[in-house]
Amino acid sequence: MKQYDKLEWVLLFLLSKPHGASFDDIKEQWAKNNEEMVLRGKTLQYRTFYNWCQELKAKGLYSIECDRKENLYYLKPTENSAGDKLTSNIIEDSITDYGKIRRALDNREIQDRIVKDPVFESEEALDAITTAIRQGKVLHICYEKFGGESYEMDVHPYALRLCERRWYLLAYSPERKGMRIYALDRLPCCDIVNESFSLPEGFCADDYFRDCIGVYFGTTAEERQPATVILKTSHRQGEYLQTLPLHHSQQMVMESDEYALFTYRLLPTDELVTRILAMGAEAEILEPVSLREKIKARIEQLRTMYG
Repeated sequence: MKQYDKLEWVLLFLLSKPHGASFDDIKEQWAKNNEEMVLRGKTLQYRTFYNWCQELKAKGLYSIECDRKENLYYLKPTENSAGDKLTSNIIEDSITDYGKIRRALDNREIQDRIVKDPVFESEEALDAITTAIRQGKVLHICYEKFGGESYEMDVHPYALRLCERRWYLLAYSPERKGMRIYALDRLPCCDIVNESFSLPEGFCADDYFRDCIGVYFGTTAEERQPATVILKTSHRQGEYLQTLPLHHSQQMVMESDEYALFTYRLLPTDELVTRILAMGAEAEILEPVSLREKIKARIEQLRTMYG
């Protein structure tokens, strides 16, 4: 690992920890990212970390400060990094891939020409949840439902999902004895509890969401069973779907100059209805009939509303 890589690594790690990290946390994560060096008996020493802090500060963009009361290290922007959009957007990228952050660092010079839709981001909640997932710790949450109802409970955080510009937590609720989905924009309180849990053997987040559009699994028995869906689209809409599929099960079975036919295997939920209606007159559900009737009923409601 080159010296520049070491400085880059500590910068990326602390950017993903807006509420600070102890030296033990930094040392532990460094070991996970440098297994070969650990096998050779080389671990991160405090003196080495201190030298990194000094060299990073000398570069003039960030400095690493220590809260002696809590023994936590924070990344502090300097005047040269004022207005840098990287810090405010870093959590989303850091959860998935350090490489994305590295590209963001490289693209800092053109950041005013990189525009994305706003995403609800709660750095405090995301930091607590990702830490709890990594360490296998229970979370105590306060959840506010739309309409004013709220409740508190302990949950086992399994996974995070970003969907339609919102973050969602997939967690097991011991109190309700089942899996639940919690939108982070309705989690005003999220604290790590000093209690551990274990993931079920063989759990895979991708498999859990495999049959659904978005994060919802339906409310009726029919909606909760995967169905074969046949979608007819205009030729133009079909080209969009080929470049960005509606669902991973998508298969194009016919294409002409006028239209395209696609098949899917997924849950026929209201979320799917919303996605189909968003395509307007360029998409039509052919099967199943029950899903077609559900869309027809929604269109009739709109017709009445705009009557």
